[in-house]
Amino acid sequence: MKNKQVQKALKSDTPINSMYALIPDNRMRVFKKFAARFGFTEERIKSVLENEKRKTGYIA
Repeated sequence: MKNKQVQKALKSDTPINSMYALIPDNRMRVFKKFAARFGFTEERIKSVLENEKRKTGYIA
């Protein structure tokens, strides 16, 4: 993950979704394990991503 990609993702209309998309497939399991330590289940992560899309009117 390059710094330029992260900066672009943070400035996007949907920063949470953009940052999530930058997580490589081979590191996703580790991310989900990390997020679980803060009470984020897989369903809650999906909910946060969907809510951001709804608030910004983003349609994938």
